[in-house]
Amino acid sequence: MDAEVARDRILQAARTQFAERGFADTSLADIGAEVGLTRGAVLYHFGSKERLLQELLAPFVEGLDAELTRLERLSPTPSRAHALDVILELFVTSRAGADLLARDISARAATGLDAWVTSRLTRLVHVLSGTDTPTPVDEVRALAAIGAMIRPLAVLPPGRIGAAQRGAIRDAARAALGI
Repeated sequence: MDAEVARDRILQAARTQFAERGFADTSLADIGAEVGLTRGAVLYHFGSKERLLQELLAPFVEGLDAELTRLERLSPTPSRAHALDVILELFVTSRAGADLLARDISARAATGLDAWVTSRLTRLVHVLSGTDTPTPVDEVRALAAIGAMIRPLAVLPPGRIGAAQRGAIRDAARAALGI
């Protein structure tokens, strides 16, 4: 098996295993067995389970940082609806990463991303509330909107999110924001 193909298959198997069993309860042997490789072969490609997780999360982590920075720098401040649409698109396209970081504390701890998650939640609240100094009500609404986006993505079956589902998620998040 070509090295790039093997890495892609390992990442896909890890995504599935971590989603089904969690980071702590998934072994490299489990991941390897799903793609017909040994634990050693998985280690050869990634070095450790933590490094495998970091590579799996990278598109979401890097994407969220880039989108938040872009939204924060826009002048005038983007509408809350626009910010929500941008964030929802990222959550949908990086669904596995968003879900893992939202639900799996062991994944955050293993990658040292607990502080990152907390700071990004603060930035998300500011962007979704449209202000750097949100009121307590703004904070609750923004956190509810984030939950309205992440929770359905976590429980819907794996695969493509259709236009109707995406629209329903967007509508629920906008309702949480009061827009």
